[in-house]
Formats: sequence, C-alpha cells, structure tokens
Amino acid sequence: MADLSLRALCQEDIPHVVNYWFNKTDAELFQAGVDKNKMGTREAWAEMLENILHTPLENAHSWYLIWQINNQPIGYSTLRNISKNNLADIHLHIWESSTRGKGYGARLFAMSVVEFYKLFNFKLMLCEPNAQNPSPNKVLRKIGFQKWRSMLGAPVSICLSYEMNSYIIDLDTALNYLSKSK
Repeated sequence: MADLSLRALCQEDIPHVVNYWFNKTDAELFQAGVDKNKMGTREAWAEMLENILHTPLENAHSWYLIWQINNQPIGYSTLRNISKNNLADIHLHIWESSTRGKGYGARLFAMSVVEFYKLFNFKLMLCEPNAQNPSPNKVLRKIGFQKWRSMLGAPVSICLSYEMNSYIIDLDTALNYLSKSK
C-alpha cells in the first residue's frame, strides 16, 4: 500500500511545478482552461513560486501543499485568493502522469482540504475546474463535494473564459471521505 503524505512547497519542487505547466501540450493547456499566451515565462513562474516559498503563512495570498507517494513528490494542491479566516480557491494538479487514475488524487486532495482548513481556519473553500476537464470534476464528485453552480469566467489571469463548475469544498465532506477510504 502506498504511503500518501503532504508537505509545504520547498525549493526542489519549483522545477516540477514550472515543468508541469510549461511542458503541457496546447491541447492539455486548453483542457485546463489556460491561455498559453498569458502564461509568461518559466523564469517568472519560478520567481512567483520563490516569493510564495518565502512568504510567512500569516501574509500568504497563495499557498502550496506538495502531494507525495512514498515520500516522492507527484503533484500539489494550491490555494489562491486567501482571505484569512474566511475563504479561498483551491485547486489540484498531478504532474507525475504514472500516478494518475489510481485513486491517489482524491485521497491527497481530501488530505489537503483538511490541512488547509487547519492552517487558515476558513469558513469556505471553492474549487472551480473547467467543466470540460473530466479529471478534477471526477475527483471532486468521488469525494462527495457538491457542485454549487456552473458559470462562465476566467478564474485567474492566465485562463481563458470557460464554463467552470463551482464546488463547495467543506471540511466535513473531506473528513468523511478520508474516514471511509482507509
């Protein structure tokens, strides 16, 4: 059985995160809802991650938790638009393609939700994947998160405008899933 764990972003993760985005095909970027022309450079992404890495938790506007299987990093959850003790947007990504489709993502995402609620004491988190991207939508439904609405929009500056499914990411649903998936 695989040992699943989380940890905060560290220096050696930066190339993995940058490569995850910059090694995607145009079709993969489109499925994720990302406009390749708005991505900037690898160097700018690395600098942005460096800044996050060196920002104290209490001042964070974004935060990354690295997903590990048997102590090997395979992906991450990220928070954006952090409003302390209130709300944030959460997202999920697996860069290690050999680990996709094996059920790890749901468990690691639920573990991330629990950890983010502990770290930031949120009232609410939302996850808004592209409605046409089956992987994150499947993971969120598998855990039991409820779709709140669908809407057109661009969740961040590098995104195209697309139909997003907005899921309410609550602590109780994450804890319930983790208790049943042991």
